[in-house]
Amino acid sequence: MQSSKKGFTLIELLVVIAIIAILAAILFPVFAQAKEAAKKTSCLSNFNGVSKAFHLYFGDWDDHMPLVNYCPCSITHCTGSNPEQSNWILDMQPYIANIKYTRCPSDPNATDRGLDRDPITGAPGANQRERYFNWTTKANHGLNSQYLAPMVRYTTAINRCTGLPQDGPAAINMSRVAQPSETIAILDSIWDRAPSNGAPVDGGNWALDPPCRFYTGGENSFPAIGGVLGIWWFGGWNPTSPTAWNTFGGAFPYHLASKAMGAQTWTRRNEGVVTVSFLDGHSKPLRIDRITAGCDVRNAWGGFIFDRESYIWDLQ
Repeated sequence: MQSSKKGFTLIELLVVIAIIAILAAILFPVFAQAKEAAKKTSCLSNFNGVSKAFHLYFGDWDDHMPLVNYCPCSITHCTGSNPEQSNWILDMQPYIANIKYTRCPSDPNATDRGLDRDPITGAPGANQRERYFNWTTKANHGLNSQYLAPMVRYTTAINRCTGLPQDGPAAINMSRVAQPSETIAILDSIWDRAPSNGAPVDGGNWALDPPCRFYTGGENSFPAIGGVLGIWWFGGWNPTSPTAWNTFGGAFPYHLASKAMGAQTWTRRNEGVVTVSFLDGHSKPLRIDRITAGCDVRNAWGGFIFDRESYIWDLQ
């Protein structure tokens, strides 16, 4: 007696496999885009929360910005164990619901373990205070520090960390900001990038450089601070170094399909967006060309600000 059951023929099986492969090819990118969109929304929510914390801080500190760092990092260590050492995120911690909100969900390195290393030595934090310092120094929320809270070199002021009359932080008062709704406070940042392909490495950066420093004609756009000999800076933007951490001055468009843009980093700069918060408290995603508007971007602040109204970093 013969069975009435029949199996798939080889051709039928191949057709089914082909259909599944086609559906996977169509749906997987859609799922990836949906996942990245959710991360982008979460990142924007985090930025909104931290930007609102600025205003709570201002209320308690006579409208002054938080200090970018209390002590400058040396070439050998960042003195995370120094009880005087801090940074702007640690200073604002009482106003932020969760310190992990300063991490970008699209940064694969933004985890406790991934960030728990001294920024200079690479040693893990020895205690909770050092871990918090390491985490916040490599937060993805980079402060517009040169305009809002620069680390400067004074002529006479004694720095309590070093005991020397040279290095210390400055904090700008909000009264000096002409248009808070058009002045960047914080934006997505990166600590370093892999030299092979430019992929993100080691989390974010608590302080960033703007794309330009001087107005057309040579006038300095940075706020005047009495008794200052010079400033600490990271080297500005470097668009001709495509895999450098500061191709965008330390900012980074995390929200794109491929974060490993390599040699095409600058030419592909507008494929993704950078999350930005402004001093009035609102946040939004912007493309690189939008955050450099009004500025002729050149290596190491070699370009000029030709449109003061469009430039959204300075205090004007």
